[in-house]
Amino acid sequence: MVDHEYESLDEEKRSGILCLEEYTDEDWQRYGDNIALEKVDSPAWREWISQNWNEELYRRLKNYCFKSYQDENHILWFNECNFTFERFEYDAVVKSCYE
Repeated sequence: MVDHEYESLDEEKRSGILCLEEYTDEDWQRYGDNIALEKVDSPAWREWISQNWNEELYRRLKNYCFKSYQDENHILWFNECNFTFERFEYDAVVKSCYE
């Protein structure tokens, strides 16, 4: 389970279209002369994300959420699974997935 206590809305906002560290050359061509240098919560930024929410959400997930979910400190383990099985059992399960 993900521990959401560490999350910061302000940091998440900065991880969207305004996260210049993650810009590609294509991003600079598309956004470098318009939204890239706006401030979080500025009227221009609010207008842009309201018109381009799918792009903003994708960038926030990629630059903020997914990275933090890879940090072991942000995961709460409620059960430690210690499955053991024989190799032939594993092979049978894998084979059944491709049939």
